[in-house]
Amino acid sequence: MCASKSSNEIRTCDSYGCGQYSAQRHHPGVDVLCSDGSVVYAPFTGTIVGQEKPYRSKNAINNGLRLSGR
Repeated sequence: MCASKSSNEIRTCDSYGCGQYSAQRHHPGVDVLCSDGSVVYAPFTGTIVGQEKPYRSKNAINNGLRLSGR
């Protein structure tokens, strides 16, 4: 979740797909809207189990993390 926002929102549909869980898009994650450079917290206790690169582009903003937890 974005530390800089008082409430977080899941990205809605755009030309890349939809942001909610299990939506039709290029990856199975949830997209939360954050400004570049924001401090981001996990929404649950967990462990980072890997890096995700769901897109071919090498842009760092396209990278993500795979979390395991409850």
